[in-house]
Amino acid sequence: MQITQYPNSPLLANIRRFRQLRQNRIQMSPDRISSNGKAKLAPCSLFRIGYERNDENQHSKGDLLQKIEQLRESKVILYVTRDSRGLQTQIAQDVIDLFSDHLDALRSVKKISLILQTHGGNTSAAWNLVNLIHMFCDDFEVISPAKCMSAGTLISLSADRIVMTKQTILGPIDPTLQHPLCPQIPGGSPDARAGVSVEAVIGYLDKVRACKGGPDFEGRALLDLANKVHPLVLGQIFRS
Repeated sequence: MQITQYPNSPLLANIRRFRQLRQNRIQMSPDRISSNGKAKLAPCSLFRIGYERNDENQHSKGDLLQKIEQLRESKVILYVTRDSRGLQTQIAQDVIDLFSDHLDALRSVKKISLILQTHGGNTSAAWNLVNLIHMFCDDFEVISPAKCMSAGTLISLSADRIVMTKQTILGPIDPTLQHPLCPQIPGGSPDARAGVSVEAVIGYLDKVRACKGGPDFEGRALLDLANKVHPLVLGQIFRS
């Protein structure tokens, strides 16, 4: 594993320029959201998830990604999960088929650079994604411009190389369970569901036991949790 920081380089300049373009609040059109609230992916040589492609900065972003390809001497894939309120997306199993179609179109290449910006998601999906990408290249690197949390950190640590800027943040690997019965995202579409953190549930129950309030207290605490998180989701967490 090689970790590289670029305090001042053409690569960093292009990433900074790309991040400036991303500051535009581009709304996702309804046809870009699937029934489960996840972002759809249109086949193209360079892609991003969570953004409408038909915007005025499309060509500028494409040019920047092509420059990064030239600098890294690789094929670049851009994967962004959105964190805007009501339009949150996470790393999930439904992205595997999209990546597979895209990688099939690329065929096997010497090197793939994955530009990754995410708060995380399903760790099983992240592991599947890493194994898939490794099948199509000899050298796999992750370029993290800013945030690469939880499942994103898992993807980064599974690469041959991590390229970071000064403000890049990697976080602890916090498994998140995605399930149709997970809590609904406030302000989101009816089918959009928030992932449930395995560590958060376990931490809550550990704190309840630490209070030593007795069986009745623990029972009420578990019932209160079950009123907020579906019992079948909790059961899946306890099995994980």
